[in-house]
Amino acid sequence: MLNLEDVADLTASLAQARARFDERGIELGVIVLDTLSRVIPGVDENSSTDMSSAYTVLENLTRETGALVLVVAHFGKAGAEKGIRGWSGMDANSDATITVERNEEDRELRLITFAKVKNGVDGGQLAFRLEQVDLGIIDDDGDPLVSCVPVYQPMEATARPKRVKALSNPEKVVLAAIKHVTDNGSTHPLPANVEGAKPSTKAVTREDIRHRALDAGLAQGDKPGTVRMRFSRAIEGLSAAQKIRVEGELIWLL
Repeated sequence: MLNLEDVADLTASLAQARARFDERGIELGVIVLDTLSRVIPGVDENSSTDMSSAYTVLENLTRETGALVLVVAHFGKAGAEKGIRGWSGMDANSDATITVERNEEDRELRLITFAKVKNGVDGGQLAFRLEQVDLGIIDDDGDPLVSCVPVYQPMEATARPKRVKALSNPEKVVLAAIKHVTDNGSTHPLPANVEGAKPSTKAVTREDIRHRALDAGLAQGDKPGTVRMRFSRAIEGLSAAQKIRVEGELIWLL
C-alpha cells in the first residue's frame, strides 16, 4: 500500500475486474485486504506517518472503484479491550469498525459487534457458528477438501444460563444447620409485610443456627474471631445465592 508501482498495478487490476463485472451486469461491491500487516510489509504499524499514508491509498481505492474497501486487522495482545493493533488513528479514520470474537462462555460461538458506525448506531451485534462443509473436491492424496461456512444464530438463542456457583463447605454446614433448626428447633413467624413469603414459612434465629453449625463442625478448632467471620460469610454467601433470606436476627429458607 506504500509502493506506488504496486498501488498502480492493483488499481489497474481492479479497473479491469470492474469492467468484466459490468459486462455481466454485476457491481464490484467489496474489496478485501487480508490482512493489514501483509499489505504494508516492513512498515511500523504504530507510525502515524506511514499508517495515514496507507489510509490515503485505501480512500483512493474507494474513489477509483466505487467499492467498499474492507481491511482485516487484528487486536493487540491485550485483546478487544485495547482495540486494533498499531496506530491509534486506525479506528478514528475508518468509517466503521466491526469486531469478531469468540464468546467467552461458548467458545464455538462467534460474536460480530459493530463497534463503530459512522452516521449510524454503535454497539449492534450478530452471532454465528462455523459449520464444516464438503467442497466436493478430492486432493492429490485422495482426501476430500472441506471448508467452513458461517451459520447465523439469533442473539436470543445465544444466551446461556449463568453458572451456579457451588456452595463452600462452611455454607453447606450453615445451610444444613438452618434446615435442622427449622425442622426441629424453635421457630418464629416472619416479620410483617414480607413480599412473596408463604404464610406457612417459619424463621429461625441467627444464634440458634450458629450453635447448631458449631456442633456440626463449623469451628474446626479455630479461634472464636475466625469462626465468627466464617459464619457471617457463610450467611452472606447463602443470601447472595438466594438460598435464604435474612431480616435482622431472623433467617428463613427460600
